[in-house]
Order: sequence, then structure tokens, then C-alpha cells
Amino acid sequence: MPKALVTGISGQDGWFMAEYLVSLGYEVVSMVRTSRYMMAGSEVPTGTRAIYGDITDAAFVHATVKDEKPDEIYNFAGQTFVAASWTNPETFLRTNALAVSSFCEAIRQHSPDSRLYVACSSEQFGDSLPAQNELTPMRPISIYGVSKKAAFDIGHVHRKSYGSHITCGIAFNHESTRRGQWFLSPKVARFIAMVRNGSIKPGEQLELGFKSGVRDWGSAKEYVRIMHTVVNQGVDVCVIGTGIGRSVDEFCKMSFGLFDMNADDWVKYDNEINLRPTEPEGFIADITKLQGLGLAPKEKLEDVLGEMVEDWEFQLKTT
Repeated sequence: MPKALVTGISGQDGWFMAEYLVSLGYEVVSMVRTSRYMMAGSEVPTGTRAIYGDITDAAFVHATVKDEKPDEIYNFAGQTFVAASWTNPETFLRTNALAVSSFCEAIRQHSPDSRLYVACSSEQFGDSLPAQNELTPMRPISIYGVSKKAAFDIGHVHRKSYGSHITCGIAFNHESTRRGQWFLSPKVARFIAMVRNGSIKPGEQLELGFKSGVRDWGSAKEYVRIMHTVVNQGVDVCVIGTGIGRSVDEFCKMSFGLFDMNADDWVKYDNEINLRPTEPEGFIADITKLQGLGLAPKEKLEDVLGEMVEDWEFQLKTT
């Protein structure tokens, strides 16, 4: 039975990856941040074994890798809210980059056959124009992007220097019912659910920021399956996206339109909301490599958003 260690278990990617690996017959070790355990209890995906610690503690990472010697490690732990990276840069760099260095060194010293997935981000492309692929220059314009590019570079160096089995997956935006509530998609899904149950009335509006920002949105559940495949194929770096770009305004129009609602009646834009010091031209994946691997995403964003709205409707009924 293969063994996998999954970090970031409280987030969408970690949770779905753990569930997926269990379904494949893996022994799955879920790494839970100690502070998360203290606040929210020990909930982990069914069929996994929890261990508690902090990935920013290098000694803990080394001890865990040495003791467990997992066949695969999926590191999804990290700081993800881009706007906050300017106000707390040290935390982003320590969590998103230095922790990756600890895993790489732990693998080199204690478990050289372990395969590591490094979760990178489209944000590391920064002001490079879309569409972006594996060869696009990385010029991040946020501290979050800097931290993810650093993680990417660390993984690349260890693969080249030591022959470590490291895959850097550059994932573009991906959504699910477990997406953090500060992101666009759950804000929109929750608002639509509240309109549908009558708790938000006509005349009330959802306030959003930069309407022209372009992103490539996909399915988190589908992306973790892709991540698992590229790790086991030994791919060094791979862009993971849909190849379809939408502005925030287009995203909202599509989302509300799924429920026969006009987004213009319900959404108000204010560029000062969540204003960032810098704003990229947009992120759209060039999925030529993904297509060549036979891994082009098939799930429709419309279906993902529909599931998110239904989930919010259920949550609102039970609270």
C-alpha cells in the first residue's frame, strides 16, 4: 500500500487530495497545523491518520519525513490570500517558501525516493501577459507571488542538484464547496443562495472590487486528480488551468445567469474594495503541455458554481 503525506488538510486542495488518495487505496497521513487543531478540533478526511505540527518548524518536518518515509508528499499548506501578503510578508515567505525548503531538505537527507508536489500559483507570473505556460517569464508583482516563485525555484534547484522527485504544479484559480470564503467564488455563491432563499431582497447588492480582473477558473476536485497524475508521471513542472479567461464581471454574469438572474441588478463594483498596490494584466493558462499529457480539464465551471450555490443553500437551511 503506498503512503502519502498531505499538508494543508483544512484547505480545499489538501482535503480533496486526501479523499482522492484514500479512494485509490493509499495510506494517507493528514498533517494538521497545531493551532488549527486547537481552534477547530481534529477533523480530517475519513480514512486518514492525523499528525499535528507546524510546517514552518523545520525540525518537525524533518522528523516527520524521516519517521513516515512517504512515497508521496503533497504540500498544500500555506498562506493564500493575495491581498494580505503586502501586510504580512514574512509570514507568507516563511510558510510558502521556507517550508518547501524544509521538505526538500528532509527528502534529500531522509527519504530520497519520496515524490514531492510543490503547490505553485499563477500569481508568480505577475506582469507577464497571458496566456502563460511553463516557459513564460515569472515576474511576480505581489508578495504572495514572490513566495510562490521562491517555492518553485527551491523545488527546481533540488530536482536539478540532487535528482529529487519534485513536481511543481502551477495551478490557476480553482473552486469548490471548500473554497475559503474570502475568495470571489464563495462570495458570489453565498450571495446567490441568500437571494434564492429570500434573506437578501431586491435592491441589496454584493459589493466587489476590480471588475476587469481576468482569471482562469477551474475545478479544485479535478485539479487534485491532475496533480496526482503529474507527480506519478515524474513531470517536473506543469501549468494547470482550463485555458479560458474571464473577467470578474463576466464571471458574475455567468454565475447569476445560471439561476436566471441579472448580475447587473445585484452586483456593485468599487475599485477601492480589496485594492492591491499592483494588479496583473490577467492570468490565463496555456494548457498545451497539459493537453499533450492527456490531462486537459473537462469539468465545466458552471457545474462547479452550481454545486457551490446548492451547498450554500443547504448550509443556510441548517444554521
